[in-house]
Amino acid sequence: MIKLSFTAVFIINQVKFKRIVNGYSARDLSEKISQESQYISKVESMISKSQYPHQILIKIAEVLKCSARDFYPSDEVLQNNSGELVEKKVISLSNLDDTIKILLAMQSEGYFSKERSTEDLLRYFYILGRPEANVVQEALNRLVDESKLEKRVDNFIDKQA
Repeated sequence: MIKLSFTAVFIINQVKFKRIVNGYSARDLSEKISQESQYISKVESMISKSQYPHQILIKIAEVLKCSARDFYPSDEVLQNNSGELVEKKVISLSNLDDTIKILLAMQSEGYFSKERSTEDLLRYFYILGRPEANVVQEALNRLVDESKLEKRVDNFIDKQA
């Protein structure tokens, strides 16, 4: 089990969350910031102690069109942290709750303002044909059940669209 500072784990998760919501594979983002192709994957790996230095976060923020500050925990969150090392747990499309959070963020960014097929979404996530596809399908169905998305044949669209 890998342990890192709370802030390091928070940043890794924020980068991965924003990367996925914006449709970048780890390899694509690595290349966009002029790093080796496995750089982002290595940092996100549950068995690596790698972390993002601030200068890399600035480059990532430019690609993801946000501020590097968006990756850091708020002062309020930091005040409630004891400073102890925490287990490195990284957001994953294999986790239903994580996938729902990602889909809701995509919805708020307008991704579902037009009809999207399951296949479109799996390609967007770079997981077509992978086991995570089942979790994404389950998350989509849950959002339909909760009336957050509407299902039209095999397409999904924002309920407000």
